Amino acid sequence: MGTIHSEVLRLQREMELSIQEKNYALAIAKSRQLLEMMVDDLCQKYNVHGQDLSDRIDALSDILSFETQDHFHAIRKITLNKENTPSSANALKAERFLLQEIENYHELMMQTTPNKKQRRSYISHPTSRRLHREHFTFLEIFVFVIFMAIIIFVTIRIFLHKNNAIEIVQTTVTTTKAIPVQKFYFTTANLNVRRLPSMDGEIIATLPKGSKIEVIQDYDANWCEISYGENAAYVSRKYIVPQ
Repeated sequence: MGTIHSEVLRLQREMELSIQEKNYALAIAKSRQLLEMMVDDLCQKYNVHGQDLSDRIDALSDILSFETQDHFHAIRKITLNKENTPSSANALKAERFLLQEIENYHELMMQTTPNKKQRRSYISHPTSRRLHREHFTFLEIFVFVIFMAIIIFVTIRIFLHKNNAIEIVQTTVTTTKAIPVQKFYFTTANLNVRRLPSMDGEIIATLPKGSKIEVIQDYDANWCEISYGENAAYVSRKYIVPQ
């Protein structure tokens, strides 16, 4: 622990000295080294892993406070900004965050028996970020209750609508079955029986007035198919009436 403590203090002094000398590029580089050392030490102590610095910071979500995680990520982003010339503002910002977190780092490293929450091993994945929440706010609980109420209401409406549809279908079927189908008719005049439902169809027989015929089905509004011998036959609907 003494070696770790001395290394952190050494990098801290080098970072502060670089800022005093206005060597901001070196100060930011020292900030990066200091951040990596602190994160790696904590990962080793609490048995967590990550593929890069960002993953390792996220992997410590059960150990670090939200504020500390935000500070670590802010420092990491500052030290990755290679597009612009290092500025005093970025160097001072990184220094301020690090000085705030060094004390927390020492406290975590001094703990001899991590609590149950901290002993849990965690392996980070670059496409997966662990979100840890201790408590839910009143607003979150309220939104959850409203959401569940809407789900229940919609489910009940769908269920009732489905039952009503089934009842309507059943009623329709029952009503349809209750209506008798008229099959037998009488001719009102001498009626030609034809092979085709057309006035040009071949006449195969002529039924006298008052003959009883059995209608199989309607062909259209003018013709119907009747039972006559073994073949289909057709008569005009104008000259038949129900029994």
